[in-house]
This record gives sequence, C-alpha cells and structure tokens, in this order.
Amino acid sequence: MLWIINGIYGHNRRKELSKKAEIQVAPAPRPELARTPDGVLPRKAKLVNWAVVCVGCAIVAAILFFALRAPKYISTDPNPGTAAKDQIQFTPDKEIDLAGLPDKGPLSPAEIFRRGRPSVVLLEMQDARGQPISLGSGFFMDKDVVATNFHVIEGAAAGYAKVTGQTVKLNIKGTVGVDPLHDLALLQLDASPTLPLPVAPNLSVNVGDAVYAIGNPQGLEGTFSQGIVSSVRTFGSDRILQITAPVSPGSSGGPVLDQTGAVVGVSFASIEKGQNLNFAIPSDYLAALQLAKTDLRPFIARIPRAKARTTLLDLIGNEHPLAGVVAENLTYDGVSVQTGEFSLSLHNKLRDSVAGVYGIVIFHDMRGQPIDVYPISYKGIIPAGTAKRISGLVGKSVERLNCPDRPFPYLSEPPRPPKGKVEFRILDFSVE
Repeated sequence: MLWIINGIYGHNRRKELSKKAEIQVAPAPRPELARTPDGVLPRKAKLVNWAVVCVGCAIVAAILFFALRAPKYISTDPNPGTAAKDQIQFTPDKEIDLAGLPDKGPLSPAEIFRRGRPSVVLLEMQDARGQPISLGSGFFMDKDVVATNFHVIEGAAAGYAKVTGQTVKLNIKGTVGVDPLHDLALLQLDASPTLPLPVAPNLSVNVGDAVYAIGNPQGLEGTFSQGIVSSVRTFGSDRILQITAPVSPGSSGGPVLDQTGAVVGVSFASIEKGQNLNFAIPSDYLAALQLAKTDLRPFIARIPRAKARTTLLDLIGNEHPLAGVVAENLTYDGVSVQTGEFSLSLHNKLRDSVAGVYGIVIFHDMRGQPIDVYPISYKGIIPAGTAKRISGLVGKSVERLNCPDRPFPYLSEPPRPPKGKVEFRILDFSVE
C-alpha cells in the first residue's frame, strides 16, 4: 500500500518540478484531469485517486490474509495428502457402540421385543417322577437367576428352563427366594450367559401407559403382546396392575415391560368373575424379593403349596389360573376286546369360551404305580359352561393294567370306567 501512495505522490512532485523548469515532459493533461487556475485538481480527479488507493488497500489485505492462512490449507509435504491427514482424523467405517449412551425417549415395540426376548425362558415344572405338572414363563433378572410366579412352581419337585429361541435346557437347581403372598419366586439355574432384564425398583407406570408382555402361551415361545395399564388395583396394602395385554396361563411369570424396556410387572393369568381380565404383579415387590435373596434351597421334595387365602390370586377372589378347565369322566370304549381306545371330557367351568386346551393324562396300575402318560390337546373352542368330548388311544396293555376285566366274550360293554388311578393335568389354555 505504501508503494502505491509513494508512486502517486512522486508523480505529482515531478510535474511540479517540470513546471518550474519550464520543461514540457508530459503531454497536455487530459481534459478531465486539468487543474483549475489555482492548481487544485477537479472533483472527478480526486475520486479517481481515492478509488486507486482503495483498490490497492484491498489487494494488500488479500495478500496478507493468504500469506498468514495458507499453511493451514496448502501442504508442502512431498507426499500429497499427508498434511490433510495430519489436520483431519478420519474414523474407519465400523459399528459404533451406543449401548452406554442413555436412551432418549421411548423405544419402538420392535426394539423392546428385540431386547427383551433373549432373556425370557419357558419353564416346565415336574413331579418327583419327572412328569410335567405345569408350564409357565420366566425371565432372567440376575446372573443365573430367573423370576417367575410362585403358582408356576407350586407343588413341583424338579424342572428345567429353556431360553426362548434356543435348544439348551437349563436345570433348575432350586429356589433363592419365594413370596407366596405376591405370587413370586426366584429360581437358581445352571450357569448361562443370558443377560438379565432391568427391573424398575418402584411403581413407574400410570393408567394409560403402554406396556408389553412376553411369554410362552401353549408353549409358543416368545409371544409378544401389547396393551395399556387399565387400572392399578389396591387390596389392603397390596397393589396389582390391571393390563389389557393378553396373558394366558402359559405366559404366567413372564415380564411386563414399559416403553424403555424395563420390567414393571410380572404377568400372571387371572380370571375375575369369569372375564378375561389380565393382571401383573408390580415390579417393586420383585425388587424387594431380590434384595432379600436367601441361600440356595434345592428341590429335595416338592415345593409346598401356599396356605389358603395367602396369595394375591386369593385376594382378588380367583381360583388357581388353570382351575377353570378340567378333564374328567374318562372311559374305555373298545368293543368286545380291550383295544386301548378311550375318551374323556374337557369341562369349561368359566363364563367365557376357551380354546387351545393342552394337558396330559397319567395312567396308573392297580397298585398306584404310573404306567403311561398321554398328551391331550384340543385347539377348538369350548363355549362357557360346556364340555367337549375327545378321544385317544393307548396300548392294549395300559388298559388291561389300569382296568382289568374278564376276557372275551365276557368283557363289559363300553363305556367302561377305569378301575385304577387316572390323573389329569391341564397345563395351558387361552380365554377367548
């Protein structure tokens, strides 16, 4: 900028010296730059000079700017691109772990199912002879510890847990906590890498909030249902959640999740006055039971049944969830000879229709020893207060040991009732 100003000043100085020496060194001034009689430049000439000064200043400023900032943008490294790599750090393409970040807002139902399903198990409880007595659900809430309903394990002497979607069966070693009043139990399993679900320590849902239930109705693993909290019922000092998410007996003990994927309740199939109303034990009772865990108590003998009027099922005026459907009136129907053909009735004692009845029949000999087990299954609908007659077939020897009779032609006419013990166990059904 200085050399531009000096140039303009020198030009004017030379013209003055030339004038004094009366030497004509320059052509006559252009009309627009001619001076006035008093030697002052016209207004247009002044504007031209100032414009030249401003343009020069701008050029100098641009040169200084690029001179100072250029090292950050221009690399002199002989290996092109090295300087840029030094200035900018690129992250390789890889999956970023967001597990440690807090969740922001509710999860989608699909994401809740994806996170919760691997921690849910199918429970089969057995008697001392290894025969099934009940099916239910549960979920990991601690390392190798599964939570479920007390009524699922009630009367059992053994059992196993099967993680949803896997084939491995985990042996149930025993209990580490039971709460018959709130229908809760904690089971110790064989070692498993399954991750536990987070449990809300306090009641954290309100009426109208969305909830999601995962269970195994009729052995259908990983069944997912959605609903809302329709009420929070109070019975004395106890509370239960009334929900619209469908819950059948096989889903008893499964988790009820909120919109963040945390356990807010433990579902149990409960029928009040014959209507299909669904309930869950609030998670604060489960959190309290977890804090009060005991040492392992192995299944030495069967789990004792709770005393009368001591569970929430009793407090809400209901029978055992599976007591609404019974199998009865088994007869042998072979004509002339003992063929092993039999039939029995499935009696629906509820005020609502039921479907998908599943259970077993255990046949005993005349000494009371079990000799055979037969699965019963009826997928159709049994209307309220009615019964359905179904048939089956066992070996001829089973009928002869359970119902000895005179040989042909003296065999009694069908239907013939059994003479030995026949035991019925309804394991699951759904309320329509």
